[in-house]
Amino acid sequence: MELCREWGRPLVCVKVDVAKAFDTLDRKVLLSKLRSRLGDTPEMRAWEGLLIHTEATLLTPWGMSNFVMRSGIRQGAVESPCFFSMVMEEAVMEAAEKFRWSEMELVFPDLVHEHALFMDDGVFWSCSLEVARDRIAQLTEVLLTYGLKVNLEKCQLYCSRDVRGVHKLVVQGVELKASEHLDVMGLKLRKGMSCCELIQPLVARAKSKFWEIRSLVCGGGAARQTSDGAAQLRSGYLAGVDVPVLQGKY
Repeated sequence: MELCREWGRPLVCVKVDVAKAFDTLDRKVLLSKLRSRLGDTPEMRAWEGLLIHTEATLLTPWGMSNFVMRSGIRQGAVESPCFFSMVMEEAVMEAAEKFRWSEMELVFPDLVHEHALFMDDGVFWSCSLEVARDRIAQLTEVLLTYGLKVNLEKCQLYCSRDVRGVHKLVVQGVELKASEHLDVMGLKLRKGMSCCELIQPLVARAKSKFWEIRSLVCGGGAARQTSDGAAQLRSGYLAGVDVPVLQGKY
């Protein structure tokens, strides 16, 4: 956004959300992608062991039952972030190569990668609404082959003021209206915002957190530990004996 402000380039951003990402993932596609990357290795066989034989336990007031999970991956498991980040990266790369995103109009000619991914969320940017619409539609098509679907109703569109046309997108019959800012991890980003505007919510969070735990930081156990340590040092000094070094700062 700062580069677009400096160079006077229009900016269109779309934050993409995948519906029920961990529950609908096609394991066969995931295994084939892993095998193409890792080959027949012990690591690949370990991944297969984690994905092929997966059982879930359902607890109800009427008892407990086990059933085999034939799709999706376990949320909260150690391997889940690794699996899903790889799937999203592969899907975006496949869409970019298949539909030649690098040949579309770019915000900056030297920056061909116009996306950023975090788990099942991603931000895609371009310099026009038409390019953004085409890329989201193409990505949706590729994700369907993985058993995934873009939740267009939860996607967010941001357009800078210098973007031409009506600031909205229609993808697969769903209309996205542009917001005044782009929400990224609780921060409201927009083109042309100052550093103070960016830092202000972070400082507010830090202050709020400090006052929440003030009793732990400035009083209670910390204060007692400080007074006990000081008393031990004074008594040892007056008695003329060696005092063990206390860890920490008083």
